Amino acid sequence: KGFTKYNPHVEPSSFQAPGVAALRIGHSQTRSQYRVISEDQGLVTRFRLKDRFFNMIDVWQGQATPIVRGLMVDPSKNVDPYGVSDLKDFLFFNPQQPQVIDLFSININRARDHGVPSYVNYVQYCSGVEIHSWKDLNRFIPASKVRSLRKVYRHWRDIDLFPGGLMEFHLKGAKVG
Repeated sequence: KGFTKYNPHVEPSSFQAPGVAALRIGHSQTRSQYRVISEDQGLVTRFRLKDRFFNMIDVWQGQATPIVRGLMVDPSKNVDPYGVSDLKDFLFFNPQQPQVIDLFSININRARDHGVPSYVNYVQYCSGVEIHSWKDLNRFIPASKVRSLRKVYRHWRDIDLFPGGLMEFHLKGAKVG
């Protein structure tokens, strides 16, 4: 009645990669500036994301619908490895205690904390292609971005899933690789 019996043969682990790395691609699609569009669409105001972290004043003043209207009109950014400064330099910013908190770094470290394998492991898992060198990555990631990765990672096997996925060529008709 409401409980199941323990079964030692059921695999209890969870697949961590989607939640802690892959589905966080939306962070790269975030804009710095958003529009608030009135019902008659005559009055348009704007706000910076960095100025609204933990600030619900617009919603409290009845602006939820105009905010959603602005979100629906303005397309999101394309998936890419370039996050806006609002998420890289001003996340949870408090002028009384200024500090830089970088959401992209948090995403990378979260995946590491959860034991998510590297990008090349997922290339093999998803495509069946084994990566044996930096050059092999050119099939999935533009050469200029592979060069950027080489400046950060000592070995191609070390590339984290989050940045690797953001750098991929996009599949035809898709926002991701």
